Amino acid sequence: MQHTIFVGIDLSQETMTVAWYQAPHACQTAVFPRTEDGCTALHQWCARRGVAYHWVMEATGSLWQRVAQYAAAHGIPVSVLNPQSVHALGGVEGRVAKTDALDAELIAACAQVLQQRGMLRVWEPSEAALQTLRQLLRLRAQYQEQLVAQRASLRALQEQGASEAVMALAAQAVAAAQALVEAVEAQVQQWEREHTEWQPVLRRLRTAPGIGRWSALTLIAEAGSLLWLRDGKAFVRYCGLAPVVKQSGRRSGLGYGVCRAGNRWLRRALYLAALSAVRVSARYRAVYQGLVARGKGRKVALVAVARRLAELVYALQREGRDYDPSWLDKDLTLQDRISLRSE
Repeated sequence: MQHTIFVGIDLSQETMTVAWYQAPHACQTAVFPRTEDGCTALHQWCARRGVAYHWVMEATGSLWQRVAQYAAAHGIPVSVLNPQSVHALGGVEGRVAKTDALDAELIAACAQVLQQRGMLRVWEPSEAALQTLRQLLRLRAQYQEQLVAQRASLRALQEQGASEAVMALAAQAVAAAQALVEAVEAQVQQWEREHTEWQPVLRRLRTAPGIGRWSALTLIAEAGSLLWLRDGKAFVRYCGLAPVVKQSGRRSGLGYGVCRAGNRWLRRALYLAALSAVRVSARYRAVYQGLVARGKGRKVALVAVARRLAELVYALQREGRDYDPSWLDKDLTLQDRISLRSE
């Protein structure tokens, strides 16, 4: 892949601005509509040059998905970059001007840097079944938020002594939101019946403390089998649960937190699982209480438990084993260096 030309693609709602990048500058740019026909035209524009090429774009909302799906379906290598990486390179190069063409060039240049460091990952589409499940679960989360908001509105109207007509409308809104949640949940249940091949994975994940039905479904919907990741630490980073420490000179502890660049759906599922784990598992409750006793905030302690759960579920998948509460710490350490010592 040393002689591959990177094609940077800057996406907007309507168009794709592309840069055919040959270091140290983009030799040609063009604009195509962000449609199926536009992707076909871009494919032809690249193919007629007769050299290997690689499409690259930023993970901008959901705009990139149609283009990435087209590339994968037509055998075109494609990578989807973290916008933070692209912006960081722009800062290093001292770029001031900002246009779609310059952004496309910068995206391609970032891909070249990542390739040189062995950090460029080719995007691969998930299974159609998992994509459907992911869409259903994200839709369920959105409808649940709407339901909570409608119920809060109903309670507020009750406190205000609203008229019967107003209360009836608010009650209808709550019922409609509840119906949407139930409809999505019925579709998820149908998915589970149809895709029995994932049942062993779901059952294994649910043996981990705090991991229930919805957490397990979210894990496979967002990360599949998990084994495409290098190790448990990589899964932790993918979930956005990796600890971040800032230090400068003699000053340390300038800011502790977690990396927010990961998958927010996985982070949310594991955080909720941690809430359950500290109630049902003496082991994880001891970790949580130990951190709180040392002055850590309760949310910080829960994030630490969520991080350990992420490493645990990866280890269960890699080893093909169910969780056993009788495991000793040394047994867990053999499975991906999981440490249950208080941090």
